[in-house]
Amino acid sequence: MNDKLDWLQILLPRIDRIIRSVRADISVFARFLDSGAEIAIDADREMDTMSLIKVPVLVALTRAVDSGRLALSDPVVLADDDKRQGSGVLKHFDAGARFTLGDAARLMIVVSDNGATDLVLRALGGPAAVNQAMNEIGLPDLRMTGDTLAWFRALARHIDPESSGLPPTALFDKGWPKADPLALEAAMRDFHFNGGVPFSLGRARSLGQLFGQILDQSCASPASCKLMRTILEGQQLQYRLPRFGLGLTSAHKTGDFPPFIANDGGIFTTIGGSTVILVVLTRYFTGERERLDEALGRIAELIFLAADMRVGAGAGSRT
Repeated sequence: MNDKLDWLQILLPRIDRIIRSVRADISVFARFLDSGAEIAIDADREMDTMSLIKVPVLVALTRAVDSGRLALSDPVVLADDDKRQGSGVLKHFDAGARFTLGDAARLMIVVSDNGATDLVLRALGGPAAVNQAMNEIGLPDLRMTGDTLAWFRALARHIDPESSGLPPTALFDKGWPKADPLALEAAMRDFHFNGGVPFSLGRARSLGQLFGQILDQSCASPASCKLMRTILEGQQLQYRLPRFGLGLTSAHKTGDFPPFIANDGGIFTTIGGSTVILVVLTRYFTGERERLDEALGRIAELIFLAADMRVGAGAGSRT
C-alpha cells in the first residue's frame, strides 16, 4: 500500500462528508508544505471573502512601506466618522485617539477592526490600491469592491432605505433596527441570498497562494513578510480552523457575515512540525453558527492530522 498517496484518498471523502452535513457552499484549498501535496475542493469558485480580504490590504500596506511611500510609524488620529459597525474596538474609542498606521494594521488583523481597515485603506489611496497590488503579484482575482463603509451602507440601505443618505457618524450611531429582530434577520438573509453587494471577492486557491507568498517572502520584502506573519499570529479569533488543533501555531485571518458566511485561512504549523496552508470559504449557510464553525474546525483537524502523517506528493480535488 502506498500509504502517503492513500492518505489523500482517505481524506477527501471524509472532508466531503463534513461539507455535506452543513448544507452550505464550501470551498477548500490546502497545501502540505512538506510534500507539495494539495487538496482543492471547489477551490476556484469565486466567493465573498468578507474580512479575509484584510490580508491583501495588509500586503498592499507593507509593499507601500517597502517602496517608501508610507511608514508604519505614520500618525493616525481617530475621528467620529472613522467608526464602523461590526467587528473591532475603535468604535468604542473617543474621537481624537492617536496611534500609528502600524497599530491600525494590527487592529485590522488581530480583532478584524473595520474602522482600522478603512484608515489603512485611506492611507493607501483606497481599495483600488489593494487591487493594483494584487495585480502586481499575480493574484488579480483577489479584489475589493469598496471599503467597509461602502458595504455597511449597502446593507443598511437594504434593511432601511432611509439610511442610505446618512453621513458616516449618523449611520454608525443609528445601527441596525432593533424593534423587529425577525424582520432584520429576513432582510440580512435576503441581502446575502439575493444579490447584495459582496464585501470583497476571491477564491480559496488564490488566498492560499497569497499566504504562500507571505511564507516564501515573495509578495513583499523579507522583513515585511516576517512582520505580516507575526501580525497574523496575533489573531484573537481562534474558534474556527485552529479550534481542534492541539499544539498548533496559527498565522491566520477570519471573515464573517453570520450566520451565512464563516471564512478562515492562513499558515498553520502542527504539533508534529508540519506546515500547512489552509483556506476555507463558505456561503449560503442558514442555521446555528456554531455548527458551521465546528465543521470548519473538523475539516482542519483532519488536514492537520494528515500533515503529521506526512502526506506524500499528489493532489486531491472535487469540482
